[in-house]
Amino acid sequence: MRPVRVLFHGQTDIYFCLALEEFLLTQAEEDIAIVWESHSAVVCGKHQNALRETDWRYCQRNGIRVARRISGGGTVYHDKGNLCFTFIRKVEDRQQAIDFRYHTSPVVEWLKLHGIDADYSGRNDILYRGMKISGNAEHLDLRRNRVLHHGTLLFDCDLHTLGDAIRGNEGCYTDKGVRSNRSPSGVTNIRPDFTPKMQTPEAMELLVKYLSSNIPGAYMSVLSTAETEAVKALSAEKFESQDWIFGYSPAYEFSQSKAVASGELKVNLRVEKGRTTRAEILLNGSDCAHAAEAIVGHYHHALPLDDLSLLLPPGIGAEDFLRCVY
Repeated sequence: MRPVRVLFHGQTDIYFCLALEEFLLTQAEEDIAIVWESHSAVVCGKHQNALRETDWRYCQRNGIRVARRISGGGTVYHDKGNLCFTFIRKVEDRQQAIDFRYHTSPVVEWLKLHGIDADYSGRNDILYRGMKISGNAEHLDLRRNRVLHHGTLLFDCDLHTLGDAIRGNEGCYTDKGVRSNRSPSGVTNIRPDFTPKMQTPEAMELLVKYLSSNIPGAYMSVLSTAETEAVKALSAEKFESQDWIFGYSPAYEFSQSKAVASGELKVNLRVEKGRTTRAEILLNGSDCAHAAEAIVGHYHHALPLDDLSLLLPPGIGAEDFLRCVY
């Protein structure tokens, strides 16, 4: 029986939390279980186009961070009503390493103890009354034969914000990135039916205690100062970087037209590693070449609006352009 280190670290920065998972996957030796939460964030899968999967402008206006994790799968929304869990373990057989039911079974059994008759879907989700309450993803470290499994649990999440934040403008993008599969039956929170009645922090503490008591070999632990500093460094170097969040997106073509006061504005972009490599801006079919040249080489999510305001034709404001380019 391998010992299992159970962590409840209290950090709520999404980049720190994602960096911690990679650090423990690649540097630690023991099996690990983590219960955590983060402030509002949209987290896309490793092989997704971050801009296509999110409403980037909505996220900016509402202080919602965009992040990328090291596992595959689709985009999820996090806030402090969303309880998250992570399992990391050594595996002997790579063929059996990716096993969603094995990793989520402790969470499902815990839910049943509290009045939530949860079940598995044919995908990688946990359902309650036919609706999605948990999305899950996994990543296998082939070098060390260690698997990372992590999932979300909608306890008391802001479902309105969830829907708006991950409502991407998919029809404008052409790429080979992984698409998110939206739950056909919708999503729901479990707090209204969870017994006894409690807030999200209390539920997190209950799950920590359950895992510590019911996983063979489990013991409670905290992060050391050295671990915390190493994770902060990894977060700054990788998970907070634009090259990882947006630059890791697959190459894509973007095209969108919008009606503006001066007629029809159309934007065509070619984007590689997050940056525009080719741009075309057309107003009523006429080429705005100088404005297009000004955005080549810039990140698609951070175009130089101050420069563009001087180069776009009269009558087209920054808001018109933003509506057309995201």
